[in-house]
Amino acid sequence: MTLPEDQRGYWDRAALSKSFGHPVNWDMVGRLLAPDSRILDYGCGYGRLCGEFWDRGYGNIVGADSSPAMIDLARSRFPGIDFRLIQSSSFPFEESTFDLVLLFTVLTSAPADADQAAIVSGALRVLRPHGVLYVSDLLLQRDNRNLRRYAGYSGKYGTYGVFELPDGGVVRHHDISWIRSLLVDFEEITFADVDVMTMNGHRAKGFQYLGRKE
Repeated sequence: MTLPEDQRGYWDRAALSKSFGHPVNWDMVGRLLAPDSRILDYGCGYGRLCGEFWDRGYGNIVGADSSPAMIDLARSRFPGIDFRLIQSSSFPFEESTFDLVLLFTVLTSAPADADQAAIVSGALRVLRPHGVLYVSDLLLQRDNRNLRRYAGYSGKYGTYGVFELPDGGVVRHHDISWIRSLLVDFEEITFADVDVMTMNGHRAKGFQYLGRKE
């Protein structure tokens, strides 16, 4: 799959123009994590999730993103949180470091199979034994607008569900069987359908997965 070269530039521009709002299942988080748990929000964007966890008493949290503009905005909004600029799809953290890794709308913004597999593999490596992976992302949609996009770009990118946005982004909606294959090395805790709002303000079908490192 060949992607445009300016995707980091796209996400830099998105820092000031997009909003992200996938919900957190706080009841489940509270049952699985102690307040002193070490948390990595990978693909943290402008820090929304980090701020929500911080406000709920989770003070041992790291946010990581490959967009300089996103990290700059996150640091200005939440100066008490550790935010780090990283290279795309890299996990520059020691093995068995975190109790929870968050991947919220990360896979959709890394549409290539190899990049998604590298991200999940990186999360597995940095999680401590019995640590938890929490994924929230988008499924294939059934409306005509999205079906036209999937069909129109499947030849260009070679993967059904990958498409270009009008403002230059390249994103992916996911077949559930592909997601399950990505997460096969985790012990599933829960896999639930959720209704979400996309960064462009459209209602969409998503999923939330929590799995434990075996």
